[in-house]
Amino acid sequence: MTVLRVHTMDRIGRRLKSGDISDLQAGYFAKMTDMHMKKLEKLYYDTAFGVVCHSPIWHYWMSGIRGCGGRIAAGLICYIGDCTRFDTVSALWKFAGYDVVDGRARKTWRKGDNARCDVHLNRVCWLASKHLVMTSKKYYEIYLDYKTYVFNREIERGVKIWTDSGHTYDNAEGQFAGNAKTDWKDGDISRKTIHLMAQRYMIKQFLAHYWEVSHILAKKKYKKNEYIKYPNPWDYLDNPTQSDKPEPSL
Repeated sequence: MTVLRVHTMDRIGRRLKSGDISDLQAGYFAKMTDMHMKKLEKLYYDTAFGVVCHSPIWHYWMSGIRGCGGRIAAGLICYIGDCTRFDTVSALWKFAGYDVVDGRARKTWRKGDNARCDVHLNRVCWLASKHLVMTSKKYYEIYLDYKTYVFNREIERGVKIWTDSGHTYDNAEGQFAGNAKTDWKDGDISRKTIHLMAQRYMIKQFLAHYWEVSHILAKKKYKKNEYIKYPNPWDYLDNPTQSDKPEPSL
């Protein structure tokens, strides 16, 4: 829907530039297009959620997490599909585009690139990570723990941590000095980068919980993964309303 909206707005802009329509007409067309696209998006997500709301993983787990509402849940459940087909957490991370390539996080997919992951799931996961950081107390603690860990680690290494404005950086004494336009060097890092690293780490832990709960609900055997630093997914429910939690499989 977003792509359709962008293409329609671009077409209106071209017709306005060529003189085929007036400014008043362009404004009317843009307003009506945006209104109808929003209606279609709401209908699409409401229909999808009407299906996934009967999913066991929504009933037993996702419904108790703040920031993981119906639309995000619909996107995750539909794009992931049968999560038990992933034998390891790493396989799910790779499918979602959160794996490691050459020792670094996978770069953002661009149009024309050879995507080796589900780009739609990747976008839904990134949207979910922003919502979880803002609204979920439990997953915000995971985000904050990793953010503090990275910040302290870089300070101990003597790395310059630039602020979001890019004009100053935090040194070991917590003071500000330097200018990013002239003093930035390879190996320096910004606060925004640390924030994105923590946000990525948090959504990977969320996907690990999703993977584990899926196997438990399907009563399939699975091995604990060393990458799951925060075990027992039900401990991270903000609203633990389900008392009939299924017994974990052996």
